[in-house]
Amino acid sequence: MTEGVFIGIGSNQGASQSICKKALIEINVHPQCQVTKVSSWYFTEPMGPPNQPNYVNSAAYIETNLSPYKFLDLCLCIEQFHHRERTMRWGPRTLDIDILLWPGKIIRSHRLRIPHPELQNRRFVLKPLSDIEPHLKHPLLGKTIDELLELLPEHFKVEFLENS
Repeated sequence: MTEGVFIGIGSNQGASQSICKKALIEINVHPQCQVTKVSSWYFTEPMGPPNQPNYVNSAAYIETNLSPYKFLDLCLCIEQFHHRERTMRWGPRTLDIDILLWPGKIIRSHRLRIPHPELQNRRFVLKPLSDIEPHLKHPLLGKTIDELLELLPEHFKVEFLENS
């Protein structure tokens, strides 16, 4: 049975936008995945430690026959292929792929949390997600993506990236 998953994707190391686009292609070539929607690209301030470059962020919707855990494994494998290092929480990274929402699923395990626990607090996630599905409801909070976006203070800059 084909299901859909919303992901956030970002990078602030190397050719960030190119790395993210390659990762989406790598997801799409998997025989059990099809990327069907991709948001605009945004230039965003980092939430983590100071003195790191800004990020490039986007969101995508993928139809898949994979289970949430198998899809997570695919994302982690693609991150590793792009030399993702997990040395510092919220630190710089060549590639970050987060499972944001999987309609019809709520998962709370040591490996995976759906919906993403910080989704409602991150403008750099909500803005791209709003591009592709503004009326999607958060299954735990009962608010749409646009409603969650309106509730956020404007303290982190999220700018449309032209020529994306």
